[in-house]
Amino acid sequence: MDKLFWMASLFYFLAAAGHFLWAKEILKNARIGKAFLILAFVLHSAELLRQGLITGMFPLFNLRNAVLFFSWCVVLLYGALLIRHRFELLSFFTVVLILVFILPAALIPNTAPSGDRPALRDWVTALHIGLSVFSYAAFCVAALAACGYLVEHRRLKNKDAGAVVLRLPPLEMLDTIQTKSIRCGLSTLGLGTLTGFCWAVRESWAVLVEPKILMTGFVFVIYLFLALIRRRPGISTRKYAGAVIAGFIVCLASFFIINFISSGKHQF
Repeated sequence: MDKLFWMASLFYFLAAAGHFLWAKEILKNARIGKAFLILAFVLHSAELLRQGLITGMFPLFNLRNAVLFFSWCVVLLYGALLIRHRFELLSFFTVVLILVFILPAALIPNTAPSGDRPALRDWVTALHIGLSVFSYAAFCVAALAACGYLVEHRRLKNKDAGAVVLRLPPLEMLDTIQTKSIRCGLSTLGLGTLTGFCWAVRESWAVLVEPKILMTGFVFVIYLFLALIRRRPGISTRKYAGAVIAGFIVCLASFFIINFISSGKHQF
């Protein structure tokens, strides 16, 4: 297994430990956790770049690299939220989630692309793939915020001041993160789909009959529905958070199932 991959995984683990100790008030601040997280992200980026340079293709030519790129996008989005709001947002839970995704990737064979795939050398296709995976990362951040909302809501209801989640953002902020992340995901998924049509034209529309196209439409409908019902009367924020989590679980399961049964140009 690649050294960069394992080094990134180690630093993600140390970042999780640092944020956990900060949340438990053993450390005075989260600087150690953030330092390890930055190092992990740099190594994570270097691994994806290395894969791209070796093959000369956008590094999403197999399932392992797809998981690595998705995880990279989640960290990138988390960093953007951290800079925007100037305080720790779901730090411990975000890093643990990254580990949950990238460590099982070690069990997935890092297979080389099956023959030359010119589409993966094209910037339009790279933009299509990158935007599409980035949208799933945005939906993942929305689900993380939803989890944080439910945990924080329960903590406040039970007056559990000693919980690790004591340093979670206010409920209103977690609700806002859910909404904005879903909007971001819908926008990038829509742009990814539009750039995908450019690919479809070049491929004589043959790619439109593949299962992943149907899955993309399914995911878009789910999150469009969630975006539309957000402010409807009778839907509490707690119930909405549960729906956001359920939606992401369904989408994630669909993603892996489709990748195992797909055999067309969308397989990776």
